Amino acid sequence: MGRKEGTEDTRIRVAVSGSMADLRRMQSVLNRFWQSSELAYGYLLSTMGSEMEDEERPTAEVLGHIQSEAWYPNNQGRIKHGDTIGQTLAQVRENTVHVFRATLISFFAAFEAYLEAEVKRPKRRDGPWGPYVRSLVSLRAADSPLPLRVVLCADVCREVRNRMVHESFKVPKSLDEACLNEWKDRLRRHALGADWPEREVDEELNYAFNHVIGQASNLVEEAKKQDKTLSIEFFYMLFSFTNLDSLAFAIEEAIQPLHSRPGGEVLRKPEAVRRKDLVVSAA
Repeated sequence: MGRKEGTEDTRIRVAVSGSMADLRRMQSVLNRFWQSSELAYGYLLSTMGSEMEDEERPTAEVLGHIQSEAWYPNNQGRIKHGDTIGQTLAQVRENTVHVFRATLISFFAAFEAYLEAEVKRPKRRDGPWGPYVRSLVSLRAADSPLPLRVVLCADVCREVRNRMVHESFKVPKSLDEACLNEWKDRLRRHALGADWPEREVDEELNYAFNHVIGQASNLVEEAKKQDKTLSIEFFYMLFSFTNLDSLAFAIEEAIQPLHSRPGGEVLRKPEAVRRKDLVVSAA
């Protein structure tokens, strides 16, 4: 949607690396992916005609006129998609959750590609980039050091991503789930092991879990009160966009030389920019 008449765009244009600009572009691509996919599913479900009333009819018979790779035959010449139209429509109703998960996981891949390009790779046996509270600890010594809150919010999103990948897509639905105690203990150990101040660690861990898990579960419940069904994966996807973008920009503020113009530009709210020397202009 465009800007409403009578309102002002308060964002400012900020100089960043080309990698950060690429990350923003990928975020735009992924936003369009989940939005257009959900619209396509919604359109199909809202335009079901009489030809779909018999749920036992083969999908290929009902929708075979649509150009789709679903009709590409296997090695024996048979169409791979053998579901009935009832089965297909049931799958379409479930697909948005899978789209949100795929979008979240894809954005993490783009974010870690950004880290590979802009941050010195840490030497770790268990993978270079996580938890971020440990793998990015060297940037605490920068003139504009990483804020612990920003790092931990990204780390909580990373735990959600890992849960999706390794636990059959299971994610926490509320702050009461037992797995969160394990996550919090693990992140606390890594943070203290990286010499973050203990009092700050405990305070910011509580904030991060409430900000990501607590806020997501609250928004799902608020939607129910309005007779809407929104999956918690939808909010985890949105929060991952926001928190990883915030961490990437904090990294930019930590690594860019004073008064630099590193080659890329992004828009950002003025209050979210600490390095005023990176400001190019008002948007």
